[in-house]
Amino acid sequence: MLEELEHAKARAIKRAFGKAAYDVHINSTKSMVGHMFAGGGAVELITCIQSINENYIHPTVGLSEDDPECDLDYTKRAGIQMSVNIAMSNSLGFGGHNATVLVKKYMD
Repeated sequence: MLEELEHAKARAIKRAFGKAAYDVHINSTKSMVGHMFAGGGAVELITCIQSINENYIHPTVGLSEDDPECDLDYTKRAGIQMSVNIAMSNSLGFGGHNATVLVKKYMD
């Protein structure tokens, strides 16, 4: 079941971003903090803001094996220090309560 969900997420990212999906750094905050139920979306929003402020993309902790159907950049093993201008958080909840939040760096 979990594997099917991850495959569906990878397909959705590819559908949304097209060829640019392979240039997107994907990570999981949940891999570091566990399942926070209703608080998860708020923690991910804060993490997105911090990624922009600190120009840092944290790794997906615990991910070490590649899945051929999940062939995107899942930021394994180590974080990435780079300019971060936009971050996106997907929150998928029980019963179909789903939301996506995009955060963009403020520029004068």
